[in-house]
Amino acid sequence: MVGECTQEDDLELVLPGMVLTHLVLIASENDVLSMIMILQAVNRTGGQIETMSSGVRAGTMELRVRLSGIKATAARSLCANVAQMQMVRFVSVEHHLHRLSRRAI
Repeated sequence: MVGECTQEDDLELVLPGMVLTHLVLIASENDVLSMIMILQAVNRTGGQIETMSSGVRAGTMELRVRLSGIKATAARSLCANVAQMQMVRFVSVEHHLHRLSRRAI
């Protein structure tokens, strides 16, 4: 996937005034090591964490991370890498377009 580019990666160029973010949803074993390894993978993307929340349900840690500053293919690559971790049970990504505020333009 490295070097792969899609039309989705150019949405911000095609739609000026919009910013692309990615909501990454991860379910994994409920332990600190899992959280650290997942956050290290997120950090390696070079994106910025906009929001992050976590919780535990039925012994499974659920992590929601909203990233900005990376392309759609990089977000999908992150999910593929995280999915290969032994302690991860589920991972998905949603891509969202947001209007920039007037102050940010």
